Amino acid sequence: MSKVQSWFLDKKKPKAAEVPVDDYVEHVDDYEEPVVPKRRGRKPKSKNTSSSLVVYKKYDACGYTRLPECAYDMPQRPRVSAAEMAKELTGLAFEALSAKDLAWYDVASFLNFRVLYTGELEVRVRFAGFGNEEDEWVNVKRGVRERSVPLEPSECVKLSVGDPVMCFREDEYLAVYGDSEVVEIQRNLHDNTRCTCIFVVRYDLDKAEEKITLDKMCCRPNFTYNKNNNNDNTPSEIPLVESEEDRM
Repeated sequence: MSKVQSWFLDKKKPKAAEVPVDDYVEHVDDYEEPVVPKRRGRKPKSKNTSSSLVVYKKYDACGYTRLPECAYDMPQRPRVSAAEMAKELTGLAFEALSAKDLAWYDVASFLNFRVLYTGELEVRVRFAGFGNEEDEWVNVKRGVRERSVPLEPSECVKLSVGDPVMCFREDEYLAVYGDSEVVEIQRNLHDNTRCTCIFVVRYDLDKAEEKITLDKMCCRPNFTYNKNNNNDNTPSEIPLVESEEDRM
């Protein structure tokens, strides 16, 4: 169970009186979250460059997804205020799944939360880099998790075929981060400052495959080696293939 979900479960009040949704939602204007690096909705930035970033509007690629009917029922009033909830979570960094484009974005703050009659928890999320017009109710279990982290060039050896990763995907309409799976790896010789390996990933959303580099990939905080990496038969050195640049 995730940290944010367990926190909400500890705070919820069972059998609380139901109140209208409109009277329930409250925004915390007097609380400011600490400034955190913005990544979702932006082009990935190399650590060796200082070029400015272009903020992309969340693109409604699949239309608004209608939530289950229980999501429109009267929520239960929580025992604690949104301000208290936000202060409790300041030490953690989260990302949330937007229902508008099914992409992951950094969470700037949690504005409120509610408990559905099914017992499921939802939080009102303010996405980093976006205004209040983009706020969404997000299911805690399915759409909120600790923030994914980028890999260093020297850490590419940790990735194996079949590993789940989050990748930056860009075309003429959108520039978002989505969940995907590594399906093929071409390992190239390189130093610790720049990874030249090529990764083929398959996006969970539409099963499309794409070749990308390490700087467009992020892994989960609890990322572990693939089971094959833990075998006793694993070679001490991973065989590398020279890139075309090295051969010239």
